[in-house]
Amino acid sequence: MPVYEIYKVGATPYWAPGLDLMAQIGLRAAVIPHYDNAEGGTHDTRFCYLGERRLRFLESMLDADTVVLGVDEHTAALFDLDADTVTVLGRATLTIRRHGVRTVFASGTTMAIDELREIARGGGSARRPSDAQPSTAEAASPTPSLRAEAERLELLFDTGLRARDVNAAVTAVLELEQAIVDWSADTEEMDGTEVPRAILRRMVTRLAELAVVGARDPRDIVAPFVEALLEQRERARAQGSWTLADTLRDRLIATGIEIRDTPQGPTWLLAGSPDSGLAAG
Repeated sequence: MPVYEIYKVGATPYWAPGLDLMAQIGLRAAVIPHYDNAEGGTHDTRFCYLGERRLRFLESMLDADTVVLGVDEHTAALFDLDADTVTVLGRATLTIRRHGVRTVFASGTTMAIDELREIARGGGSARRPSDAQPSTAEAASPTPSLRAEAERLELLFDTGLRARDVNAAVTAVLELEQAIVDWSADTEEMDGTEVPRAILRRMVTRLAELAVVGARDPRDIVAPFVEALLEQRERARAQGSWTLADTLRDRLIATGIEIRDTPQGPTWLLAGSPDSGLAAG
């Protein structure tokens, strides 16, 4: 399928001679990658940028025993000729389309190649008859595509925050911002970006909240724990429990807390802090 000439140049749809590799296993098929593409925004770019109208026109030019084999994006159909099976791998689905009627196999499915041959001859899929339906029943819907991408990236963002992986969270934010920009540039419209933009704002707000916590003086965070241990140390010293007092001091030092005993009482500071010349009482 000469997608550049058809989609970019605007040529009347036509089939170009191919290697016909599927014929070597007894399956006459026109393989179309990017089958579920949805980058078009306000126009239909499914079926590797053909859209429904042009694909139906091309289908009318196929021989009666030739089907369309559609492989979704981020998806593969692995043909094992020794086992005579085909396995669907990746994110989405494999579609066999015959005269406008499609049979869909989800990722993870393994079937006999004979099953594909049977569908190509006009027989049904004994395992998945309910999947066969006219593809025209599904209208192109560009907005959910962008929204689905936004929801996917928000999930990655949430996962990054839970794992305290700030880089992953920031990457998700940047990818969503770029997806919105790309979608708007492709369609020259802003309709359909409201929900993704709301998700983007929510992600940025949560990053800001994280930054507020991260910007706090670390002494403010550890102060309650340090001062509680210092109180225990002073109590141990007052009772003559020098071994316990020394142990508490050593534990604080091991965690990066410098202890200074003064006539006014012990003071402390974080080792290596910019204000190492100062002490907190």
